[in-house]
Amino acid sequence: MAASKRRNGSGAAEMSDLGAWPHGQAAPKRALVVGAGRSGVAAAKALVALGASVAVTDRKREGDLGAEMEELRRLGVELALGAHATELLAGVDLVVVSPGVPSDLPLLQAARQRPIPDQPGRMVEVIGEMEFAARLINAPCAAISGTNGKSTTTLLLGAMAAAAGRRVFVGGNLGQPLSAALFPPVPWELLVVEVSSFQLETIRTFHPSCAALLNITADHLDRYPSFDDYVAAKRRLFLNASSDDTAVLNAADPIVRAIGRELPCRVIWFAEGPTEGDAVWCAGGVVRMRVGGREEMLWPVGSLRLPGRHLLQNALAATAMARTLGVPAEAIELAVREFQGQEHCLETVAERAGVLYINDSKGTNVDAVVNALNSFDRPTIWIGGGLDKGGRFELLRPAIAPQTKRAILFGAARRTIARALEGTTAIEEVETLEEAVQAAATSAAAGDVVLFSPACASFDQFRDYRERGEQFRACVRALG
Repeated sequence: MAASKRRNGSGAAEMSDLGAWPHGQAAPKRALVVGAGRSGVAAAKALVALGASVAVTDRKREGDLGAEMEELRRLGVELALGAHATELLAGVDLVVVSPGVPSDLPLLQAARQRPIPDQPGRMVEVIGEMEFAARLINAPCAAISGTNGKSTTTLLLGAMAAAAGRRVFVGGNLGQPLSAALFPPVPWELLVVEVSSFQLETIRTFHPSCAALLNITADHLDRYPSFDDYVAAKRRLFLNASSDDTAVLNAADPIVRAIGRELPCRVIWFAEGPTEGDAVWCAGGVVRMRVGGREEMLWPVGSLRLPGRHLLQNALAATAMARTLGVPAEAIELAVREFQGQEHCLETVAERAGVLYINDSKGTNVDAVVNALNSFDRPTIWIGGGLDKGGRFELLRPAIAPQTKRAILFGAARRTIARALEGTTAIEEVETLEEAVQAAATSAAAGDVVLFSPACASFDQFRDYRERGEQFRACVRALG
């Protein structure tokens, strides 16, 4: 698509690197955005800049949604908050859905069956915010998905590209939604995008030239009818893959390996030890890469200073993607050496009286907690709990048993988790995260780790995992 620049008369910010609406169709005239979170707000602004009449709907009321609602109102966006009325579909030719909105929402079901006014034979198109933005951005895209490790891999790949001097946008499911990339100070040379299963549900033409699938374990079973449905959503990362594209895949994950055997594109495997085919792996304390029979040494394993074998796997995946995208080896090594991790992911908050407090609020499923528990060789007090997403908490038992002195459980799922772990360690149930931190501090001795890695969603007591992690930090600092 040819890049262009335009400004909407309503005062919306200018979009650069913006192409024409694809498939030979006119840009939408009236659009409905479902969901008024960050993704929905960014999509609404982009639609206004395209010249569309825009409405935004959300079940939350304005007081629960923040200052962005007033900004949208100034741009001429109609706000329909507190409910999802089907009357909002009148005259609409495009519906853009935020990733957290269930695909079986009655409003969306009605939209899919609705013809577009004055366009015989055409139905209202329902797409996700990521699909919407990807249709308009004229820049190559690298995408990362998987049950765990998406954010770390995304941030590290972004850092590698930036170290090489690339103008890189990092976002998607992480940080800024992809629609925010439509308003850059300069045109992007690369998009590095974290993609969730929710976002993959609603893609159609989204086509990254390089995509990584890190792992697939049970998660979000409160949304998907079965694990197979969850796997099918992840598989959509490669919906539009061609022979010109590259898939970076986890050689140790059997489900990912099965997906890799079906793909039409080139596959590069990542593994901690030697593996067949095109691959990135570790040998002799060095990360190596082989593509087309040519091997190279890239960086010493000791350059990565973060705890956990799973973080090494994330770094291997990012390395494979970076080299595929032409990032020089020296830039990759520099980024690995300087990488400090991400907020709320095995983040050291403090060490008090010889006790190390770790914030892993982003650990929202069982597999993430297993990885977190296995990252430390010190006696551990584990804090978990929140809103159950259909997790199989009994799978925590092997990781809990070896060195976990105590499990302190809070929130809506505390009783469910306690039953699943009965007999593995001492278990204490409390109501709130603040009580959990106090109980952990009372139980801990010098040399212990207090690990907050909840294995659950945050929505029983918090807005999101970020707010939950921030409260954990505050509670630790209040210990004095």
